[in-house]
Amino acid sequence: MRRISDMEGIRITGRKDKPFGRVTNVLFAPREPRVVGYEVQPPSLGYVIERKPRYLMLHSIERAGGGLALRHEHAREKPDFSWDDSVVWHYMPVISESGKALGFVRDVEFDESDGHLGTVWLSYGTADDMAVGGRTIPGNTVLHFDGEAVVVADHVAKVSVSGGSAKAAGRGAAIAVLAAEETARQAVGGAVRIAKAVKKADVSKRARSGWRSFKDSIAEGMKDDG
Repeated sequence: MRRISDMEGIRITGRKDKPFGRVTNVLFAPREPRVVGYEVQPPSLGYVIERKPRYLMLHSIERAGGGLALRHEHAREKPDFSWDDSVVWHYMPVISESGKALGFVRDVEFDESDGHLGTVWLSYGTADDMAVGGRTIPGNTVLHFDGEAVVVADHVAKVSVSGGSAKAAGRGAAIAVLAAEETARQAVGGAVRIAKAVKKADVSKRARSGWRSFKDSIAEGMKDDG
């Protein structure tokens, strides 16, 4: 099993161990909860001119030493959908079937062979995670991506958080959880509205690039919050 956080930023080598690029995003299927490939940023030309991203199927790379290597026989394979429709789940808003905001996707564990999910880590945001603890859910409770958020089974909303400074604080912990959920509800609501606007305006790579910029902003905000 690999995690999104393990993959983002890792370098891939090509023929004769030459740099092929760096993984910038792990990509999921348009709707189903499954990893399908990677977005890879090639090295700049002459260290100056940035090149367009490349897209690789899940099985197009393999472990090699301490990094990853391109499997050339699979490098040109394409999915049965457009890469433009693939989804970046990292920091994507998460809601239950009934619409309850559960935070954001913090990390995802996935099988390198078929892309199926293991553990999924959710986050309210760094400061709230410190207070009430993080939350993990099984991959089989994730239902689909609805075009605006990752949707999980309703019973996940009842799963208690783990860890955090408020864990043993009794009533105080319950209050902290409620406060964190309200923060998550507001943050997820904003993220979903942005996703709707992006979806309505454009479904091309430009739109996905816009979402990734927003994703990076969320990540930076979480770091600053801590």
